[in-house]
Amino acid sequence: QQQQQHQREEEGEEELEVFVVLEGRSERTRANVSTITGVNVVETLSDLMSKDIDVLFSTVLPSCAMEVAKRCIAAGFKKGTYCDLNTIPTATSRQIGRLMSENDCKYVDGAFLQPPSIEMHDSEKSISDGVISTLVLSGKDSEVIASLFSHCPSIHIKRAGNRIGHASALKMCHSTFENGLEALLLNVAALASAEHVDSLLADVWGQEQPSLLAKLGPILANGAKRWPCQKEELQGSVKTLDLHDIPTLLAEGAMNTFDSLSSPNFKQSPIDLSMVTQRLLGLDSSSSPPQSLANSSTLPSTATSTSTKSTNTTTATTSTTIATTGSKPKVLCLHGWRTSARIMKYQFRDMPKDFEYVFVDSAQSARGPPHSVIGAYFEPPFFEWWDKHDVDGTYIGLTDTLEFIKRINEEQGPFDGVAGFSQGSGLALLLCLLAEQDPKTAPIPTIQFGIFCSPFLVTDSRYEHIYKETLKMPSFVSYGETDYIMERIKQALPVFEDAMISVHSGGHEVPTKWNGKDVLAKATTFAKKIVEIVATKI
Repeated sequence: QQQQQHQREEEGEEELEVFVVLEGRSERTRANVSTITGVNVVETLSDLMSKDIDVLFSTVLPSCAMEVAKRCIAAGFKKGTYCDLNTIPTATSRQIGRLMSENDCKYVDGAFLQPPSIEMHDSEKSISDGVISTLVLSGKDSEVIASLFSHCPSIHIKRAGNRIGHASALKMCHSTFENGLEALLLNVAALASAEHVDSLLADVWGQEQPSLLAKLGPILANGAKRWPCQKEELQGSVKTLDLHDIPTLLAEGAMNTFDSLSSPNFKQSPIDLSMVTQRLLGLDSSSSPPQSLANSSTLPSTATSTSTKSTNTTTATTSTTIATTGSKPKVLCLHGWRTSARIMKYQFRDMPKDFEYVFVDSAQSARGPPHSVIGAYFEPPFFEWWDKHDVDGTYIGLTDTLEFIKRINEEQGPFDGVAGFSQGSGLALLLCLLAEQDPKTAPIPTIQFGIFCSPFLVTDSRYEHIYKETLKMPSFVSYGETDYIMERIKQALPVFEDAMISVHSGGHEVPTKWNGKDVLAKATTFAKKIVEIVATKI
């Protein structure tokens, strides 16, 4: 910020006003901020919103990122640009992006990457030594943030495309490696001390791995301030690795290391190796360390300097399937408004594997742009099941959609159940009611159950009579606690007579491991019940 102001003054450009909110911050942070010139301090978010803010940067503990974003919106942040710079999972970043979009704000996914040899807490040293940090930005509004750093020579801007989450993903890969390396170094150093070979290891590393030896000193000197945060960052890493079915043991081990070291006794720096070893050996601060540890400071004292070196799209007449086995109930999956089968397949990645899911694109291409969140995350083409006329409210394309569904059932059915999200969920509900009330003419007369994510009623006057009777077949209904079509969902809920209804912590989205593990557990219970029901009717 100081570099930018100086450069702007030289070029005669308008000076930027920079504010920082200190609500909930530590005394150390407050002391650090007090040393920076040109920064205006405010105590609360409410105070900040009175300043007509254009851009908000979030730099908090990873576990607080979503809550802080919600608090910013609640405090009155509107029509500005929100940039999250925290080490958070991609799913969290996308949830924040969705929250901002639903409240008329722009969102940029950001991540600061510093050279591995430079510690995150030592930003002044980085700048004074001319070390360039990389600011990675993703999202279609990245230029708003990039322009703010155009006069800052110590910051290199790297654009990661328009898809929200890419910057966070890169930061997570970077931090997982760096945090894992630090944890490994601490464990190896502690092991060397416990086995009385610390001086020998220092000699070997000094000759063969001097960079590792140089890194250990700053880790110990500043660890007390970083270890709790590193533990949180690794928690996100473990969740993301698990999401992709990648082994998590290495990340869990590193996380447990920092959990052990995040002790109240370690609030003061510097920390010496004997204290770290005690902690990793499971000894409390009152226990006497092994004699070799009490007398040995070879590794940390030697390491006193830090180096400064630095799927193919599904067509309208074909389908994409997650699992194919004749023993599983077959479910036709209907995507949301102006999305696609490919997108819904991604959205359903955590849903129960007890079914054979068949994802199809609508026969109708989107008549306009998708929701801004979808446009930021996914590539076209996009499809819709119908479009609603702005003037008279008639449904354009609904009749053609029902005929298309009938053909899909004849070609790829019969289907035991139907699932949908948003517009697809509204269509799924209509199909289920038609199957119950008039199976001879229904597009899918064989439906026995439904899975509905954020469902609503089709208000086309031709089908008003359909909703006068409740849906009696088993149903699973889910929606988010902040879903922006909540009122329409509530209008649909009374239609379900035999439904398991569950609410996740997200917004207008399908339940996932991130927003609703309990919802997925209930969905699994529902799925097993359905498998039994379908089996008895075969």
